[in-house]
Amino acid sequence: MTNIPIIDFKNFTANDDVKRIQVAKEVDWAASKVGFMYVRNLGIDAEILASAFASSKQFFSQSQEIKDLSGY
Repeated sequence: MTNIPIIDFKNFTANDDVKRIQVAKEVDWAASKVGFMYVRNLGIDAEILASAFASSKQFFSQSQEIKDLSGY
């Protein structure tokens, strides 16, 4: 069984190219080997995240016919 990779973005926002490159390598590995990852410390405000999840829930609760109109 494969574990979900956990990528911590705390070091990505640091002013340190070595740490930023390491985070980028971790993202690349997770995306190419596992296909997804758990991301933490992105620095995104909780209200923005809540709004994004609410919008997603609203979109996916619509009929398939309506969702198909989005073109994606």
